[in-house]
Amino acid sequence: MNLNRTIKITLLAFFLGAGTNVGLGDEGKAKVQHLTGKESVNLVNSEAKLIVVDVRTPEEFDEGHIKGAQNIDFNGIDFPGKLAKIDREAPILVHCRSGRRSQASLKTFESLGFKNVNHLDGGIQAWAEAGGALER
Repeated sequence: MNLNRTIKITLLAFFLGAGTNVGLGDEGKAKVQHLTGKESVNLVNSEAKLIVVDVRTPEEFDEGHIKGAQNIDFNGIDFPGKLAKIDREAPILVHCRSGRRSQASLKTFESLGFKNVNHLDGGIQAWAEAGGALER
């Protein structure tokens, strides 16, 4: 009789606890917005606290970049460690040349707990096509 009661209590506790994790996976997950070149130009011009992260190589960065951008090479040494030094609460605009590397970098932003990440779809090419200024 005692064993039967123990089993019932264990099952009850299991089923009551089973629903407690619902929704926790989305808590703390990066909110990613995918922006066009024009939307990105508007964001840079309107958001004073925006941090622009350029994940291209230093050589590509030197050829022309968005004013004030931080160059953190996606394929470089300790990409996650360098990203971790950035304010996770600040709005971020991330890009590369065409969007492929920056798209891949979104998993790292998410795993580090960044809250507000904007991805420049089409990369610096889309930025330039939208009339965005480049600094050398």
